Amino acid sequence: MLCGPCTVVCPVYSEVKRETAVARGRIRLVREHLDGSLDLSATMRNYLDLCLGCRACVVSCPPQVPTDRIVRAARAKYAVQQGQPLVRHVLLRNVLNKPERFSLALDSVKLVRTVRLNHLFPKTLKAKEDLLPELPEQTFWEMLKGRKLKKSAKKTGFFLSCMDNNVFPQVVMQAIKVLEKLDFEVVIPTGIVCCGAAHHNYGDLDNARRLARQNIRAFASADVKVILTDCASCESTMQSYGELFEGEKEEGEAQNFASRVMDINVFLQDKIVSGSQPVDAIATYHDPCHAVRYQNIKEEPRKVAAAGGEPPPLTLR
Repeated sequence: MLCGPCTVVCPVYSEVKRETAVARGRIRLVREHLDGSLDLSATMRNYLDLCLGCRACVVSCPPQVPTDRIVRAARAKYAVQQGQPLVRHVLLRNVLNKPERFSLALDSVKLVRTVRLNHLFPKTLKAKEDLLPELPEQTFWEMLKGRKLKKSAKKTGFFLSCMDNNVFPQVVMQAIKVLEKLDFEVVIPTGIVCCGAAHHNYGDLDNARRLARQNIRAFASADVKVILTDCASCESTMQSYGELFEGEKEEGEAQNFASRVMDINVFLQDKIVSGSQPVDAIATYHDPCHAVRYQNIKEEPRKVAAAGGEPPPLTLR
């Protein structure tokens, strides 16, 4: 018998067989494997890979069964015993873990778009490429050249995500302007790399730990008590660094780092004076899964957005 909430909230429920699509079905598959009734088959791996890690099932589950962690653990076992599928292996080990290669990959997409050859992409690849917005002329690091960041006695760290650097650099620039207007010095270490979200989620734990170590080292000499970011996926991943190093000698250091990671909206919610920057606009805000379900961040972004709306009022939809 299937759990009602799992059936309702599962995003892939209508796409695969009912008895295996929902969270409870995935948990049952993992349990059957642990009991020795199921092998780590390609079919089972496919059902586990369909999990988006959104935690909708967890927050809807009365006992709060951590389905996301169970799925991640199963994926890690697949990775150890069978390795990663070829394309995923290339992306995880040779693109996402090297910032310069990730930038090069997006530069290639820009070039293909410029010469209008993207319509020749295979259907599945074209669907993914369509999700990318128009790519900027410069990365954040390129935009930052020649710009002097404010110096202040009040410092805050900022973790630059891969997507922010390559796709949304203007968002980070605006965040820096807000923080500097509030008299904060923003510290962005040059040694930061991918947060390791994809590696962690797909069971490439050795690589996830390597990336985590590099980020922890990058901020070690930054002399900041708080590490901000505007990427909810990066936040939730870095806040789980303690879990990633559980039982290892770096666990304490990882937990200390994780405790300092904070969403920029949480940081700003009580620092922006209402009506200080009136905005005559209608704002549409989407709650990221990794903010609202992993970190219980819901009201804070709305408070920050509404602070600029009096007068005139800012309508949130």
